[in-house]
Amino acid sequence: MTNGQALVLGGGGVAGIAWMTGLLAGLAESGKDVTGADLIVGTSAGSAVAAQLGSGLSLDELYAGRSSRRCSPPRSPPTISTWSRTARP
Repeated sequence: MTNGQALVLGGGGVAGIAWMTGLLAGLAESGKDVTGADLIVGTSAGSAVAAQLGSGLSLDELYAGRSSRRCSPPRSPPTISTWSRTARP
């Protein structure tokens, strides 16, 4: 469909990818799906989201993939005694 519109996405690292995916999913859920633009471009994180939009997955699938990932708890930094047991001469 040609509607003469472009979707331009900015950067933001890993957080930007999650934020933009969530924003686009929320817009679509509220009836304002902007992914039907003729051209979708982005810089940095925006280019990753643009590529994901071109992958054929729905916004729901992309959002579910982002929101289902669990962060593992932080590990304690190694101590000198831990390091000396694992270090090789």
